[in-house]
Amino acid sequence: MDFRSATKSDYPAIADVYNAAYPADSYRTTAADIEVWDASLSPRYKARRLIASVGDNVAGVVHSFIPLDHYHPRKFAFFFAIHPNHQGQGVGKLLYDHFLRCLEEDDPISLRTMAREDMQPGIRFLESRGYEEEFRSWESVLELEPFDESRHAADEERVRLGGITIHSLSDFRAREGWDREIYELHTRFEGDMPSPEPYEAPPFEDFAKVVFGSPKFLHEGCMVAVAGSRFVGVSTLLKEPADETVLTTDVTGVDPDFRRMGVATALKLHGFAFAKRAGYARIRTYNESTNRAMLSINERLGFRKLPGWIGFVWTFKEEP
Repeated sequence: MDFRSATKSDYPAIADVYNAAYPADSYRTTAADIEVWDASLSPRYKARRLIASVGDNVAGVVHSFIPLDHYHPRKFAFFFAIHPNHQGQGVGKLLYDHFLRCLEEDDPISLRTMAREDMQPGIRFLESRGYEEEFRSWESVLELEPFDESRHAADEERVRLGGITIHSLSDFRAREGWDREIYELHTRFEGDMPSPEPYEAPPFEDFAKVVFGSPKFLHEGCMVAVAGSRFVGVSTLLKEPADETVLTTDVTGVDPDFRRMGVATALKLHGFAFAKRAGYARIRTYNESTNRAMLSINERLGFRKLPGWIGFVWTFKEEP
């Protein structure tokens, strides 16, 4: 067994590991996804991607980084996967121990990761190493073909009567500074979203590179709520290169001054309409269990819950 940092030539094999290790109805990725993500993070986020190889085969991978919008130089998140052909053989333990040794130079305070609730071996692996459950996140899917938008006409009318209109971001491509306006809108609503760590707005340049620079980003699939000339809400749908039938909701958020007016629902409805016109079959979304407001909206719109994801944290040093 060999441990080393991943290179671009490893990306196809790494994608195979992720796709084999996670349930078929869940996480899917491609080599191109991995390459774009690795290139999008600036050095301040201390990203690492380590692999374990057995012979010529990539048996496991661990990817760690500092979260973009919860920056702390000593608090890391990571994702961990072992190919099913190599599970139960000690690969995970050895790769994880190697990962911790590599992380020592950054003197970390805590590590966070997630495991799907129906993947019990992974949960036991984390709990045996001191990780504790911190929150749960629901993964939900909406099938677009049977969705009846006429049942929600009153929701859109309520927003219109409030003086708010919903547009695709593609309508504003010629508007100078539209990208910074979207960024500033995020800084107004993200601080109120449920999160295990305080929100800290990333530098605009980092945000723009990760969000707008992603090949998954669709200007026509990013819905914007506008009051007068002001952006007051946004709901972003992302392409999934590994499954061209699906769009994933990246974020839906509303300026605190314009909440409880039905804006989030109207944004989602316009996103569904775009997705149906474009020929997509379903929408996927994720919401933390503590975000009751957004969960209620999704339940009313007909999203079907898949097994949840458990957020784990291991805090092994006192924060200075």
